[in-house]
Amino acid sequence: MTGVPVKKNAGVFHPKKDDGTDFDSFDDYIASVPLSPWVPTPDPVARRMLQIADADVDDVHFDLGSGDGRLNFMALDVFKVKKSVGLELDIELLKMSEDRLSKRWPKPSNLEFIRTDILDMNKNSEHVDLTECTVLTMFFVEDALQKIKPLLEENFAGTGCRIVTNGYPMKGWKPKWKEFVLGLPIFLYEIPEGCMWIDDPDAPQVIG
Repeated sequence: MTGVPVKKNAGVFHPKKDDGTDFDSFDDYIASVPLSPWVPTPDPVARRMLQIADADVDDVHFDLGSGDGRLNFMALDVFKVKKSVGLELDIELLKMSEDRLSKRWPKPSNLEFIRTDILDMNKNSEHVDLTECTVLTMFFVEDALQKIKPLLEENFAGTGCRIVTNGYPMKGWKPKWKEFVLGLPIFLYEIPEGCMWIDDPDAPQVIG
């Protein structure tokens, strides 16, 4: 069985191989993705993720697997963050983000998109400084979250960075907040020093 061919409709994301050629099927695309295939975050969910993180003018926001850049643009336009950075591996998705950015004049100096292999930062051609990040957002499946968990603990334990995951929890972490928006669970975390979590049975949760 060859799988379902990748559809080519104008105005939507068309995944391509690194050499610019098309995948033979969606199954081939899925097999090539090191973490999660891109699934757009609905705007109401994106907005709430940034609200839960209490993002504001003093924050530097990073979005892991930034896709078409929608969380980055929202962080800058709506929440007025000091800076927003999108980290994305897929070339076609980066083109979508950069195309949207190119339509702005003057081009904002505090919004950028970087091609990044999150699983191996040492391979990246452009240095990514995670130490300035104070708000971190992401939308990955559980297996992918577990793969990047050591990186997050290494960089953000004890820093106070507010980390928001959409769709799936980070197993082994204790959320400070959890709620549902459009049926999608959103989790807020802050990694304590030494990753020593305090199990709080009364941790707040909002259903809605």
